[in-house]
This record gives sequence, structure tokens and C-alpha cells, in this order.
Amino acid sequence: GPRVSTSVRFEAMRHSRNYGRGSGLERGRLEVELDGRRTLLDLHRVLTGSTGSDDPSGMFFIEDRFYVHGELGGVIFEEITRWLDEDEDEADGGPASTDSKTK
Repeated sequence: GPRVSTSVRFEAMRHSRNYGRGSGLERGRLEVELDGRRTLLDLHRVLTGSTGSDDPSGMFFIEDRFYVHGELGGVIFEEITRWLDEDEDEADGGPASTDSKTK
């Protein structure tokens, strides 16, 4: 039968510097098309210019979920979740707030 091929297209925006790889008409915009069998680690390698033997740490946040690679990526994830938890506690009147009632 016919062979079906799948590809996944990613678009990344970065406002702090211009991407030098991939294609894109706008400054700071990168478009990448990968074979459907590729992983987020493959996309990470494209974005960082890694060859695979020296993958730097990194992290993706996609639809309310963190995807982490490497030790530094894990540290960044921990710091972000700690910050989010503290912010949520304050909003809920949790440990960060004080009770003004006296007994």
C-alpha cells in the first residue's frame, strides 16, 4: 500500500535575539519542520545547534506541561514551580499571608 509520511512543523519566537538557523521571514522567528518520528530532544538540538554529544540543558513549556532535559533544565523547572507555588499560596491566603486576628 501507499507509504504515509508525517512531519511536524514548529514555529518559535524569540524577541531577545535573531535566530541564525532554519527559515523565517521575521527577525527572531524560526520555523522548523521535522520528521514525525523526531522528539522534543531533536527540536532542542536544532534550537541550540547541538550535535547530540554535547546537549545543553533546556526546557519546553507546552500546553501547561514542562519538558526538561539536563541538570540545569531540572534546576530551572524546580525554581519555576517553587515560584508558582508561592504565588498560588499568596493568592489563596495560604502560608505567605498573615492573620490579623488575636486571641
